[in-house]
Amino acid sequence: MEKMFPTYLSAPLTILWWDYDVFILAVVMLLLSLFIGGIFWIATLAVPTVYWYVQRDKPRGYLKHLYYAIGITTFKGYPNYFEKEFHE
Repeated sequence: MEKMFPTYLSAPLTILWWDYDVFILAVVMLLLSLFIGGIFWIATLAVPTVYWYVQRDKPRGYLKHLYYAIGITTFKGYPNYFEKEFHE
């Protein structure tokens, strides 16, 4: 089985017609609406749409860097976001 070589190496990963971060957000909201119900059914469509409009003006990887700035995740080989001094 041959794998397709991507046309553009720097092209972001897309699932259906969404970037992967919008797709993940939509799946998380769908799961929350299935378990909790109520207002989350409206949020299932609203939250990914709002994020998509905000993300259009931002560079690729915006959500990952936002999580880094908040302190939720770290980048391998980089110091913590809240480090004041870094000695290599």
